[in-house]
Amino acid sequence: MSGDLPRRQKCPPVVTRRIDQAATATFYLVHSTGPTAFVLKAPDSDKKAKVTLGGIQRCSCPTYMNTHELCLHIIWVMMRKFRIPRESPLLFQRSLVEREVDEIIRSALASRRPRDREAGSARRRGSDYDEDGGDEGSPEGGGGGGGGGACRKALTEEDVCPICQCEMLESSEPVTWCRSGCGNNIHIKCMKVWAEHQKSQGELTIKCPLCRVDFGPLHSIQQEFRRTSQKSTRQRRADAFDLHVGVTCRSCRACPVRGKCYRCVACTSTHLCHECFVRNCHADHSFLVRASMHDRWRPAIRASAPMLPDAVIGDLQNRELTAADYERLLSLDQAAAPAATVAVPRAVVNGFPRERLMEGNPLLAGGSCGVCLQAYQQHDLVRRLPCRCRFHARCVEEWLTKRRPTCPVDGRTVWDPSVSQAAAGPPALDAGDPTDGTASAAGGSGNGNGNGNGAGGRGNDNGKGNGNRNG
Repeated sequence: MSGDLPRRQKCPPVVTRRIDQAATATFYLVHSTGPTAFVLKAPDSDKKAKVTLGGIQRCSCPTYMNTHELCLHIIWVMMRKFRIPRESPLLFQRSLVEREVDEIIRSALASRRPRDREAGSARRRGSDYDEDGGDEGSPEGGGGGGGGGACRKALTEEDVCPICQCEMLESSEPVTWCRSGCGNNIHIKCMKVWAEHQKSQGELTIKCPLCRVDFGPLHSIQQEFRRTSQKSTRQRRADAFDLHVGVTCRSCRACPVRGKCYRCVACTSTHLCHECFVRNCHADHSFLVRASMHDRWRPAIRASAPMLPDAVIGDLQNRELTAADYERLLSLDQAAAPAATVAVPRAVVNGFPRERLMEGNPLLAGGSCGVCLQAYQQHDLVRRLPCRCRFHARCVEEWLTKRRPTCPVDGRTVWDPSVSQAAAGPPALDAGDPTDGTASAAGGSGNGNGNGNGAGGRGNDNGKGNGNRNG
């Protein structure tokens, strides 16, 4: 059987835009008159559209009636109800043949067969109960009459709300469930929209959209919706209370910062989240902290960084300690300094010697990095600290710039900011400076003054011994 309209080879641009919109749009499927005919309701509106799939895709909305082009409602039903992937050519066809319609229906039923089979058995149980003359369910139970006492099913990745067609686990909407029949979960807001539509059509009982068993009276559903809405509002307010709108963490780039927010005292435009602050990011400056945007900034106390790398701590916790472990912990405790949480500048770390391990290097004979505890491999890049301990370059750079200015093995301080600033002194003169200057030189034994000729002038050379020095 051929389609009633010519088959398209490419998707028109207007349909492509509507496919993008349908991927995030929300509609409520409030009624179905067959396997391919549905009534959709727009959120926060009384407007409804009747969609029919088949020989010619039709919709009652003004967009389709004026242009006879695929509208947002038709595409939404194809993508959300029947789960047709956006890459499929069926999605932009204005006409489908009977074989394609049957394939779409079978595919949709196969993907939801376990739930539909349970709903069908619940529907039969409900019918048998109605024939026997069951009384109406309790409003307090939130659902009505068909036998009562159904167990609520656990949510799984395959569960989809039958009204909004959204995955249950990906949505934060409160849910209710069919207490009288199938026990499946449904968004309480969607169930309220469904129940109000059924009531407007003159239905005497509100039935479950899955098993068609009496779901309960309308006022019971509305009462449950109001109760859950109040909880959701309180939760949203609580979540928004700890958001720092417009603030970006300098380290992890999280925006907005949630929870405690830290601001640098020296760099007033620098902020950190709590996770980055406790990792000693930007550790060379003091910080202020506040828990919410309405709180005052207060001094933040940075906790002392651990003396050992995380891998070493985990290794010590998971095995028996040896005598060497006790000696190492004792040496680290003796080497601990109050200001040991100051990070080493990147320029200083880059000045430490590094080398690439080649064949024959002693470190390749069973050696391992003292930070990550991984064995050295050929061509690994290692960096040597002033204490002559060597580590993976990346591991020790991370340790020194973000954790502590000490050796991870022996605990010796590799950089002290106070000593570095005192030793820096006045800047040295360039070799081409024509002015007279003072230089330092090392010579033989004895004290004396030597004259040195510089490249651009003469200068006094104070050192040990006599001799000529080319400056």
